[in-house]
Amino acid sequence: MRKKRRTLPGQSVSTPIKRGRGLPGQSTQAGDPGLTIKVTEHISATLITNELIQIGDPGAGNYIEITESAITLFQDGEKKIALESDGDVFIGRNLSAPGATHLIVFSTDQTYNGESFTAGDMLIGDNSANQPNLLWDDSTGELQLRTGTTIALVLDDTGLIMSTGASNIDKLKMKSGSNIIGEVYAAVDPGVDGRLSLVGRGEDSSTHEGAVEIVAITDDGSAHAGAPSVSVELASGAKQITLSAERVKAAQTLIPGTMTSTVRDTLTPLTGAIIFNTTIGKHQGYDGTSWNDLY
Repeated sequence: MRKKRRTLPGQSVSTPIKRGRGLPGQSTQAGDPGLTIKVTEHISATLITNELIQIGDPGAGNYIEITESAITLFQDGEKKIALESDGDVFIGRNLSAPGATHLIVFSTDQTYNGESFTAGDMLIGDNSANQPNLLWDDSTGELQLRTGTTIALVLDDTGLIMSTGASNIDKLKMKSGSNIIGEVYAAVDPGVDGRLSLVGRGEDSSTHEGAVEIVAITDDGSAHAGAPSVSVELASGAKQITLSAERVKAAQTLIPGTMTSTVRDTLTPLTGAIIFNTTIGKHQGYDGTSWNDLY
């Protein structure tokens, strides 16, 4: 009788080869399809064909599949990671599902889903039309936030760049809960370059209120008492710009609203309003009751 070999704690012993069933008409000699190598009690490697090896438990959906074209990891029956023979790496929740969100690392120049990529590019998400995705462009050194193949924002060594053009507006929005309270537009008007618009939206669509404020703050991020600010407001139907400063300085001239007496009389002015009346060629001020010449 053969004496059983004892092992000390922490030591391992080699596991025997367990021959599985061969396919009909095939033998189970070493290297033949059907050969199973038992790695542990629950994990084994099976040679399905000469081009396909499965490691793990395919019945439970948790295994690694090795073919001539790829090494693929499955979990709960879903394809999670694929390393292809050309060096490309795919990582996702379920790579087999149509339109699945995933990470792709391209190791060669190639076309994927109709778009050309270069070696070193990385794509997170779906580059199909109208689908948000993130692209690392290795050739330009840019991180691009895109919709389909249309670039919305670019981060490079110069900073954060917003895509411009009449066809690419509404790119940056700020939310409070589910409400959009602020937007940044670039070149809103077709044919106008270099225009940047900051838009403040009111949270209540029934009041049509909104405001944008520019204010100076201290180095700790807090607003300084008495700091100058500019506020553009639409509140309760009133349209106004508020300048909060000890003085307003113009580089050359400061021109108030310019209009005729006819247009002036259609206004609903606030007390202290100033205009330049082109009918009489003078500045006028409103005292709460009537317009008066300033000189």
